[in-house]
Amino acid sequence: MPRQYADLLGEDAAAPFTDALMELRADELGLDIDAADDRTLQLDLDTMQDRARFVAAHALLVSIGERCENLRITDGSYVAKPSKSGDGQHVWIKLMRPLTAPERIALQACLGSDASRELLSLAGVWAGKQRPIVLFRPKETP
Repeated sequence: MPRQYADLLGEDAAAPFTDALMELRADELGLDIDAADDRTLQLDLDTMQDRARFVAAHALLVSIGERCENLRITDGSYVAKPSKSGDGQHVWIKLMRPLTAPERIALQACLGSDASRELLSLAGVWAGKQRPIVLFRPKETP
């Protein structure tokens, strides 16, 4: 398991990764949790290759969204910020219509998001997590 996910899961990676455990581990690591709503895609792009794949896939998503209302995004754009590691990017895309968590996870994977993160998100859906799709960012200092 990639170290970043092992850090969030804690000592016992086999323990249920509940919302409460996620909040506790994020707090211990000095991170805030940004949970996606049902109209938001959240991508974790770790490499330049991931970003290049995303740019191409995003263009296709915009094109498909012109003909398929379920895949229409609010203004054809997205917001990208450096990830907590500083090497990658976190990307948010707002959808016009709500989608289920598994649908959003599938789209995120198609758009190039980190595969391990998407697998954990899907496992979270099956485990009944209230917020299966999240990104972690450093806590903001007042």
